[in-house]
Amino acid sequence: MEGLGATRLGEIAPWSETGYSPRYDLAGLEIQAGHITVAAWESRLEAVLGEVKPDEPWQKVLAHYESAVPLAGRDLVAGWKARIREYPEGWAEAMVEHNLNVFPVWAAYDQTADRDATLWTYEMLVEGAQRVLGMLAGLNRVYWSSFQFKRAHAFEAQLRWKPRNLADRIDALFTGDPRAASEGLESLVAETLDLVAEHLPGIDSSRLRTTIGQRHRAWGP
Repeated sequence: MEGLGATRLGEIAPWSETGYSPRYDLAGLEIQAGHITVAAWESRLEAVLGEVKPDEPWQKVLAHYESAVPLAGRDLVAGWKARIREYPEGWAEAMVEHNLNVFPVWAAYDQTADRDATLWTYEMLVEGAQRVLGMLAGLNRVYWSSFQFKRAHAFEAQLRWKPRNLADRIDALFTGDPRAASEGLESLVAETLDLVAEHLPGIDSSRLRTTIGQRHRAWGP
C-alpha cells in the first residue's frame, strides 16, 4: 500500500494473533483490508457452515466469496469456494421458517395511523422487507444477511424464484405513502408465501398467511 502511495487511516480491528483489519486512503478511495490466518479462516468457515444462524452477519462474506480474486494460493482459495458453494442441507427450511415472523403492519395500519407512529410503521416495513429477502434467500439457496445489505438489484438477479420487480418494489416501500407501502409489503409477503408453498411445501406458513387481507378496525381516540 505504501508503494501505491496510500495513506494509513487507522484500523477497523486491531492486530491480534489471528489477524487485523486496517484502512487506507488511495487517491480519495477508502480501502478496507481484512487479514486472517488460514487456520482461523478455516475454523470460522466450518463454524458458520456447521450451524444455521439465520441472522449470522458472516453470511454476507459467504455471499460474495464466489467473486473473490486470489492474489496467492489459488488452489487453497478454490477449495474454500467449493466448500461455500455447497449450500448447507437444511438451511433453506430454517431460513424460511425463521423469517416467517413478519408483523402484519398492513392489518394494523388503521389502528396506528392516527397515533403518531410513523417511526414504528417504517421500522415494521424495514423488518418485513428484510424477512421477505431472508425467506427468498433460503428458498433459492442463496447466502444473505441483513447486515449492511447493498446491491439489491444484483441480489434479485441471483434468485430463480421471486416476486416480480422485487428490488424496485422494496425501494418503493420507502418513497411513498405509508399506507400504500404497508399494502405493498403485504403483496410481497403474499407472493413470497405462494412461492414457499410451491417449492417448499412442507413448511407451515398458515399463521402468516391468515393475515393477508386482514384489516383491523381503528381504535377510538
